[in-house]
This record gives sequence, structure tokens and C-alpha cells, in this order.
Amino acid sequence: MNRGGFLAIGVVVASLAAVGAYYLLGQPQPSPGPVASPVPQASLGPQSAPSQALDPTAGPQASPGTLGEALDGFLGAVPIKVPPTPAELLKTALASGQDPVDYRQALSDVLKRRKGAGLEAVDLLAQGLGEADAKLRFQHALALAKHMDGPMTDALLEKLPDAEARGRPEMVFALRGSREGRVGTTLADLYSGDEDPKVRAQAAYVLSEGGEDWPPLAVEQARVTARMDLQSEDPISLQGAGDVLGIPPLSAPDRELLFRAVKERGPQKRRLHALRALASAKVPAASLGPTLEQVAQDSGTSPELRAQIESVLRELKKN
Repeated sequence: MNRGGFLAIGVVVASLAAVGAYYLLGQPQPSPGPVASPVPQASLGPQSAPSQALDPTAGPQASPGTLGEALDGFLGAVPIKVPPTPAELLKTALASGQDPVDYRQALSDVLKRRKGAGLEAVDLLAQGLGEADAKLRFQHALALAKHMDGPMTDALLEKLPDAEARGRPEMVFALRGSREGRVGTTLADLYSGDEDPKVRAQAAYVLSEGGEDWPPLAVEQARVTARMDLQSEDPISLQGAGDVLGIPPLSAPDRELLFRAVKERGPQKRRLHALRALASAKVPAASLGPTLEQVAQDSGTSPELRAQIESVLRELKKN
């Protein structure tokens, strides 16, 4: 077969490809390129498109019905679901009575997929989250903590002082998603001086979670307040004291303070939180075990405290 024959076969193959693309995408296709040959192009009927000789000195030439345009048209017809804004999601949850856990999962997905959603979600919480109850606010804060970043941390710290009162404890809780030093300092300030007991309790809890990640000065500032709170009879204050004093490492004076609180026949809540602090601070079993056994045998020990002591003793024996 001569050279002209091979070229003719090439043109036929190109035309067949164009016909296939026509039926696949629903639009006519041009032949794949110029064929410089004197051999007449084969025709397969009205579906085939004649090839066009291109000027090699000219730039890209646009022609209707190209494969790219066909794909663009196809993709343009596919509906793309845009994630709702946090405000829209909250409105739907409140109207439908959505389960708080399901709401958190949906919000987490929005925070992951929608640009700027984190800052909007922080702003919603700073406004009190509308008619949302404490359970929904808590789940909202959990989602924020999971996706916390620098701008969201900035927004929380900036809005916290003037935020709606009912949203402030959850805003503090959301800060558990950050371990920045400035966050630890803010938490210590809140625990030591905020007027809202719930805000103070949340600050103490988040401090206890971060433990030694926080600046030492911030932790020591919080411990000063915790020592005083341990003498209180207020349940929320005692809870905060147990959280903060349980941050390791525990100094010898603080260890003695907690041992004394557990052994003395004071309020049972104080004894419980002092015991919890000792366990959290990882006091050696050799020091903790004998004291707890003594307290467990004391007739003045409540059943609840005795059960907690026995639980701690079992853990000590395992380790």
C-alpha cells in the first residue's frame, strides 16, 4: 500500500472517532487535526465533520462543539449542593427539634466544607445561639473545638468579654480546641476573676485538659485561686478547684493540702474533688494508697466517697 493509502485510512479512523464522540456527548466533534494530503477525505454521511487545514502561524482556533465545550456543558448540568451557612443550619435545627448530636455532626461538616463558616459559627455562639438550649450550645461548642484554627481563636477571645451571658461558658469550652499560650493565660484570668461561676468552671476544666501544655505562670495563677476555692462549700467552686489542682506536677504543699481535705470530715463534695485531684495529678500509689485505705475505713466516710476511693484503689493496684 502506498503512502497515500495509509493517509486515507488515517482520515477514516479520525472520522469514526468524531462520530463516536457525537453520540457519546450529544454534540458534533471536529476531526482531530489537519491532514496535509491530496487524497480526498472519506465521508461517512451527514454526521462526519470535514477537517480544516490550520495555519501553523496562527494561534489557537476556537470552534463550536469541541470536546472541552461538551464536557463543560455536561458538568454544568450536574447540580452541585452548596453547604448551608451555620445560621441556616441552626434555624433548621431549632425548627425541627433536631437531635443535638446530629446537629453537631452536620455543623462539623459545614465547618469543614464551607469557607468562612467557622467565624460565622463563633459569632452565632457569641450571640447566645438564639433559642437553643444548653445541650445544643454544648454540641455547637464541641464542633467549634474540633475545627479550631487561628482566626476562630482570635474571634472567640475578642468576642468573649461582651458576648451574651448564656453563650459565654460554651465559648470558653470551645477554646479546648487550641493550645496557644495566650489561650492558657486567658483561661487562668477567667478562672481567677470572672463573675460567672459557669464561665470559671469551664475555664478550670479546659485548663485541666491542657495540663502542662499551658504556660507555667498561667497554671500557677490558677492554682492560687484553686487553693482558696477548695475551702468553699459551693459545688461549682469545688469542682474548679479539683480540676486545677489535679494538673501535674503536684507540689508537696498542694499534695498535703489535698490529703488533708480527703481525710478531714468536711463536706463530702470537698473530699470527693480533693480525691479526684490527687488521682488526676498521678500521685504515686505508695503515697496515695495507705491514706485512701484509712479514709475508706472511716465511719464518717459517705458511701459515695467510699465507692470512689475503692475505684481509685483498684486502679492503683492495676498499675
